[in-house]
Amino acid sequence: EPYLYIIGEGEMEEVLKKKAIDVGLSEKIIFTGKMSHDELLPILSKAKALLVNTVKDNNMVSIVEAIAVGTPIITTNVPLNSAYIKKYNLGIAKQKWTEDDLQKIVLNNEKYVKNCMDYRYKLSTKRRVEQFIKLSEKNL
Repeated sequence: EPYLYIIGEGEMEEVLKKKAIDVGLSEKIIFTGKMSHDELLPILSKAKALLVNTVKDNNMVSIVEAIAVGTPIITTNVPLNSAYIKKYNLGIAKQKWTEDDLQKIVLNNEKYVKNCMDYRYKLSTKRRVEQFIKLSEKNL
C-alpha cells in the first residue's frame, strides 16, 4: 500500500500535518521527524522516488543516498545534485515540479531506477580513488 513519508523537521511541518488531516490522508502520510541515515536508508530503498522541494538546501546527502540505493529523485534546481540528476536522467529536477512529474516517475520507474543503479558507481569512494590515482599518474 502506498504511503508518503515526510522525513525531517521544518517550518511547514504543522501546516502539512493539518493539511493531511483536512484532506483525509492522515492514515497515508507518515511524519517521521528527524531520522538518522541508518533509519532513512530502508525507507529510501523501497521508495518510488525521493521528493525534495527545497528553495535553500543546496547540498543534500539524502539525494546521493537515494541514488545509491536506486531511488529516483524529484527535486528543484536548487540542490547542486540537480545538474547530474538531469544529465543522467536519475529523476526530475526543475524549478517547479507537479503531479504530472510524479506520475512520470511512477510510470517510468524501472527506467529511472536502472539509471540510478548504473550511475551509483560514480558516487562511490572506489571511483574517487581511481580518479585520484589516474590524475596522480598523469601528473608524474
